[in-house]
Amino acid sequence: MKKSFQLPQRLLLIGLPLTIIIGFGVGILVFGGLTMIEIAILATMLAPTDAALGKAFVTSESVPDNISEGLNVEGRLNDGICVPILFVFLAIAMQSNTGGSTSLLALKLVSQQIGIGMAVGGAVSRLWVRGC
Repeated sequence: MKKSFQLPQRLLLIGLPLTIIIGFGVGILVFGGLTMIEIAILATMLAPTDAALGKAFVTSESVPDNISEGLNVEGRLNDGICVPILFVFLAIAMQSNTGGSTSLLALKLVSQQIGIGMAVGGAVSRLWVRGC
C-alpha cells in the first residue's frame, strides 16, 4: 500500500512546487509588464493540470497500473493544494493595493476553504453511509 502512494507524493510534494517555481521564472521572462505577485498568481493558477487532458494516457492499456493510478490521484489533488497557495498570493496582492493585513486575510481565506471542504466532505460521507 505504501508503494502506491510514492508516485503521487513525489508529484504533489516535488513536482507541483517545482512547476509553480518554473512557471514563475518563465513568467518573469515572458511577462515583463506584470508585477511579481501577478506572475506568482498566474504561475499558481496554471500549475495544476486538468485530469481530463490526460485521460487518454491514463486509461491506455500500455501504461503500467501504478503510473496510471499515480497520475489519476495527483490529477485529483493538485487543485486542492494550489487553492490555499493562490489565496495567499491573492491576499498579498490585495494587501499591496489596500494596505490591509496580509497574514490575517490569507489565514481567513485558507481556513474558510478548509472548513467548507471539511463540512461538505463530512456531509457527503454521512449521507453516503446512510444510503448504503
